[in-house]
Amino acid sequence: MSKLMQTGAISRNYLIMTIILCWSGLVVMSSLYVTVPLIPVFADQFGITPTQASGAGSIFSLGFAVGCLMYGAISDKYGCKRVILIGMLILSFVSFMLGLVHSFAWIIVLRGIQGAAAATFSPVALAYAVEMYPANRRVTAIGFISTGFLVAGIVGQIISSIISQQYGWNTLFVCWLLCT
Repeated sequence: MSKLMQTGAISRNYLIMTIILCWSGLVVMSSLYVTVPLIPVFADQFGITPTQASGAGSIFSLGFAVGCLMYGAISDKYGCKRVILIGMLILSFVSFMLGLVHSFAWIIVLRGIQGAAAATFSPVALAYAVEMYPANRRVTAIGFISTGFLVAGIVGQIISSIISQQYGWNTLFVCWLLCT
């Protein structure tokens, strides 16, 4: 029996944890950017100006910003894993609902909720990494999580363009459910 097992310490696979957190960061933050290529689509479909159509991205950002202010304290009280799990369940449900709506007003409402749900991941995942990783692995883990956040700006827009052009914007949000 290994010394680690004898002491009762938990063995963790940091590589798998890092990959999951990086992927999750990429998918969650991509949800911020998916409506950028949809601005002209929303403007045409709903008979609104491109400025009004960009509200789908702005309201997500507002929900995300407000959520980021709250979820750190909430995760201190209830635990990082619980906050992330509940947030990802809500994010998945709202993403699916976005694929079913046919009103821009509902898109705005659901995108605000989606932003607030997405905010359960970013600050809490970083706090989780600080708690769970030993000092010698922490910087690398945070670097990979941050890389997922940054690459999301490109990936979210590309995937959104491809899926919405091939299958329609509604399908994009249903497909996003599968990634989260």
